[in-house]
Amino acid sequence: MMTVDQYLKNILLKKAINFDYNTIIEQLKPYIIQWSNGYIKDIFYAGSSAKKTAIKGRSDCDIFISIKHSCPYSIKEIFYNLINFFERYSVRKQNVSVGLKVNGNDVDLVPGKLQPGNTNYHWLYKSKNDTCIQTNVKMQIKNICNSGRTEFIKLAKIWRDCHGLDIFPSVNVELTVLEALKYQQNLSYYDGFIKILFYFRDHLKNARLIDIGNSNNIISDDMTAWEKLRVAECARKCLLSEDWNNIIW
Repeated sequence: MMTVDQYLKNILLKKAINFDYNTIIEQLKPYIIQWSNGYIKDIFYAGSSAKKTAIKGRSDCDIFISIKHSCPYSIKEIFYNLINFFERYSVRKQNVSVGLKVNGNDVDLVPGKLQPGNTNYHWLYKSKNDTCIQTNVKMQIKNICNSGRTEFIKLAKIWRDCHGLDIFPSVNVELTVLEALKYQQNLSYYDGFIKILFYFRDHLKNARLIDIGNSNNIISDDMTAWEKLRVAECARKCLLSEDWNNIIW
């Protein structure tokens, strides 16, 4: 009889990403360079693909575009100029990114304007509330990659998608899992996943999730109280279920 640990491991294998995103970045790079008019500092993978928490059928290819501080345009102007330039790719305006469809793949371009000095801190534009935020994307990537929790984060994302909880953003999932498993060692898939569900149920509504790249950027504020309660209620129901096929699949 299959153990729960083996069941969860099989789900991770089933949802593993086997696609090489390098072909996409190489295809878009000449256009990004043309658009930037000489103000590109760097282009690199960000988001789930860079953090090693991507899952099949969900994760976009996130490409971060670092714009030099010397660029005369504001980050808001840069954001909307990027949208106008890539109209050929069925562009989608998102909160901090510009969504494209490239060869059937979802791609998110995230423009950031470097702050002065020898730093990796950038300004990002949040179209949702027309504000700018400061953050360090490379620090965020390193924080997740070195956490030792990437497999548990993937399980939490798969669980979220199974239950249609699109209200639970990936960055919130990542930071919540880190909080749920803080100080825990040598966890099996089962033990870790159960602890995560208990945390969602009992603590998500009051959890204060802080951007490691900017302590003034409270990630948990991106979800409403109702959205947090909906995730908590789903976790509660799953903890009461004895059928793992109805919990995560």
